[in-house]
Amino acid sequence: MKRENGCPEIVIVDGGADSPGSLAELLVEHGYGVVTVGDWRQALITAGDDVPGHVVISRACLEKLEDELTGELKRENQQLREENARGREVEAALREEDEQLCTILLGYPIPQFVIDGNHRVVYWNRAMEAYSGIASCDVVGTDRQWSAFYPSARPCLADLLVDDGEDGLAAWYGDRVTRSGLLPDCYECTDFFPDQSGGGRWLHFITIKMKDVNGVTIGAIETLNDITDRKLAEQELHKAYNELDERVKARTRDLEAANRELESFAYSVSHDLRQPLRAIDGFSQALLEEYNDRLDDEGREYLGRLRAGSQRMGILIDNILRLSRLSREEMHYQTVDLSAIAAEIAEELKGADPDRQGDFVIAPGLTVHGDPALLRIALQNLLANAWKFSSQKDRARVEFGTREVEGERAFHVSDNGAGFDMTYGDKLFGVFQRLHGAKEFPGTGIGLAIVQRVIHRHGGRVWAEAEVGKGASFYFVL
Repeated sequence: MKRENGCPEIVIVDGGADSPGSLAELLVEHGYGVVTVGDWRQALITAGDDVPGHVVISRACLEKLEDELTGELKRENQQLREENARGREVEAALREEDEQLCTILLGYPIPQFVIDGNHRVVYWNRAMEAYSGIASCDVVGTDRQWSAFYPSARPCLADLLVDDGEDGLAAWYGDRVTRSGLLPDCYECTDFFPDQSGGGRWLHFITIKMKDVNGVTIGAIETLNDITDRKLAEQELHKAYNELDERVKARTRDLEAANRELESFAYSVSHDLRQPLRAIDGFSQALLEEYNDRLDDEGREYLGRLRAGSQRMGILIDNILRLSRLSREEMHYQTVDLSAIAAEIAEELKGADPDRQGDFVIAPGLTVHGDPALLRIALQNLLANAWKFSSQKDRARVEFGTREVEGERAFHVSDNGAGFDMTYGDKLFGVFQRLHGAKEFPGTGIGLAIVQRVIHRHGGRVWAEAEVGKGASFYFVL
């Protein structure tokens, strides 16, 4: 016969009256039915040929089976012992890591504390003890972390993060708290604490949530940095800046008033000087025209010099007025084609002296962002100077182009003219400064001062390089 689960019943024949209880129990656990008898003959009589469901097992087979099952149990027990040993090793390693983490947190040089999900302090490092004056043993396990900052209970930034209190953040800290880009769920806040020692302290907080593997908030870490000294320095700097700004504004008002007075004075001088100059020039011309036959050559020469001097004085007055106005004229920035302006000026200069032999070499497509009227004045003076100081050459050559100077694009006006001694180069851009005689090369000595003023108004710089008898180059960077 067979059991309902398909397993045959087993008749154990051991030749004795005792039964292998542990083995029988094990076989039962594996789903076998067990009948124990004391004599194998009785087992055969009991089983009979017509009961095929019974199995007769000898004692040797049982011992073999028992040995196999016992070995399996021993192997399983060994595996359990090894797993327990590994578990103890992992537990020890975790315990060691936990102790190291505690040591790191406690010894961290910046004040820091940790709270759990119930707002109880878990860690309160030594730097926090030193800052707050509260010992770790007096606060760990409590929810009195607020006592390090406030005279009465109120939530810290870490408490609000534990409660996921976005509304609370706005209510307690307003726009002083911001989400940090350092880590997710990390916030920063700078706030003033008037109840702290020394008349109050400025603190900068960085607070981050702690979450378990399921994403549930289990606490928060808060780190603070005392930035009072930096804040006080910023306030002093801001105060100094405001004072400087006021002084600059006052100075600017004074300069504007002085400039207005200077402009008024220059206009008055110009007006008052032009009238006698026109009279001198006019009467000199009248003498030459009406009394020419009564004057000898020397008298006519004197009158000619008188007229030339009065005309130069008129030009000088015009240049002084132009120079005084350059600093006050409003700038109108736009894209300026310097090549086109230079070409126009070159045609004007050649047209004014058609018999003179000379070449203008102008690089095409040179543009800048600036005031076209002022830049035209600068180029007019530079090109006119180059044309003038190369007048004693058989064939003048004036070039306008660019060169790279110390990594910058520098414009230059170069000539093959008289040049000058670089020893006196620092005088070039001064008003009324001349390195050549007026008879040799006429002029007022204001042109290069005008050029410098224009370039400086564009935030640039201008300089010159030259050699006596080999020409000169004037550079400017905008």
